[in-house]
Amino acid sequence: MLNPNVTKTIRDLKASGDLGQKVLTVKVVEKSDLYQSKTGNTDYFYLGVADETDAIKVVGFEEEQFEAFEKGHFYTIRNALMDEKKVLKITESTKVSETRSFEVPRNVELKAEDFIFSPFKSIREIQSIGDKKEVRVEGTVKEIQMKKTPTKKDKQAFELEDGTGSITVDLWGDDTKHLNGISNGDRVLVTNLKTNLYNGRVSLNSTNFTRITKVQSAQVQNVNITIKGISKFDGINAELEVEIKNQVKTLEVSCPILAKAVGLRLDDDFKAKLLKKLELKVKAQIQGNKIQQLEALA
Repeated sequence: MLNPNVTKTIRDLKASGDLGQKVLTVKVVEKSDLYQSKTGNTDYFYLGVADETDAIKVVGFEEEQFEAFEKGHFYTIRNALMDEKKVLKITESTKVSETRSFEVPRNVELKAEDFIFSPFKSIREIQSIGDKKEVRVEGTVKEIQMKKTPTKKDKQAFELEDGTGSITVDLWGDDTKHLNGISNGDRVLVTNLKTNLYNGRVSLNSTNFTRITKVQSAQVQNVNITIKGISKFDGINAELEVEIKNQVKTLEVSCPILAKAVGLRLDDDFKAKLLKKLELKVKAQIQGNKIQQLEALA
């Protein structure tokens, strides 16, 4: 750290309310996206920063300022202003420079994360905190589903389990794109969700700031399955209803992989011919809800 005669800790800054001519030395624990104001005239972003003593929220403006900070890096900040909500504001006069690293306690880092993301909760906690509360949660994805709404607005839902319970997460409109690359069985961190209490049941809704981060991919499994039905088919990919270990599940597979495994040509009559082969037993390598390989059983 720098000479304490010219630096101020976050704890002291919050107590005094003014950085003055001193320097703040911090770690950028989390960094938001670059957002556009409702008027469209100003870009802005947030940082969750920390030192050995405490954490504070930082707001910056314009893309040039945004590019000056990188998550996990350490910086000195001077000539910044703190507002009445104890948010540090980067202005045109603020000077920022990168500096050497130092240790930040994990509990302080978690506090910094909460400035950018909604508070971390277990599913058990979420089910008892009421309506319209912002949260983030980590768990295993179960049963991804596309749902139709009366307004024809895109909606995709999935169940999330974390060992304390399970809950439905509803993604709306453009937020459905966050499930791209996510499969059943993946462990994910979902940030900036809002609770929805309806008829005594709590679910989670996406917001404009929702993000889904894959923590761990689903395990690859080699299993014998029985193909029982075809729920979707477009000649490129298919969704199959299959029986695995006395349970019926929906799995996705590419049509060329499916055609080779069942011994059929991929032509105009493929689906009709496949329907005649239902209750077909095959050996499958699956990851999440996707079939990676298929082989006919001897």
